[in-house]
This record gives sequence, C-alpha cells and structure tokens, in this order.
Amino acid sequence: MAAPACRSNSPQSAPGSAPAGLTFTGRRPDGREIALSNRTKWSIQPAGASATLRWQPGEPVQLGASGQPVWPAAITSRVSGATAFARPAGRF
Repeated sequence: MAAPACRSNSPQSAPGSAPAGLTFTGRRPDGREIALSNRTKWSIQPAGASATLRWQPGEPVQLGASGQPVWPAAITSRVSGATAFARPAGRF
C-alpha cells in the first residue's frame, strides 16, 4: 500500500531537519524537480508535484524524513503546510 505523497497538515520537526533559514528557490515547470537555498536539488514524487507548483521563491521550507524508502525526504512549506516527498537529485 502506498503512502500519501502530499499532506496539508502543519509541518512538524523531524530528526535531522534543515536549519530554519532554508527556502525554496525554484522548480522545473512540471514541479517534478525543485531547488533549495542550500544549493540542493530534489526530485519530487509525481503525486507531490502539484504542491510544489504553488510554492513561491523565497518561501521557507522544512526538510525532514518521510519514512518512505524510495522518496526518503519530506519537504514541507512553512507557509501552506503542504508536503512533497522527494529524493536528492544533486547540487547546483
């Protein structure tokens, strides 16, 4: 059974969470890859791409663990609370 890819509840701290200053900096037009202010790129789970399409550059985000092996990270907007599951896609 697959876990939901996108949540709208309040973000919670996770072990190993990124610093409070982490922000969303950009995305591909389809929302399937995003960039963060720490110069990391993330591939977004298809079901979570719709959440990233609403994020604006400079929007604060929280990086935490999803608990899913294929999409191990959960990136949550601190503005909307929307979460997208992701995996590392390199640096820029």
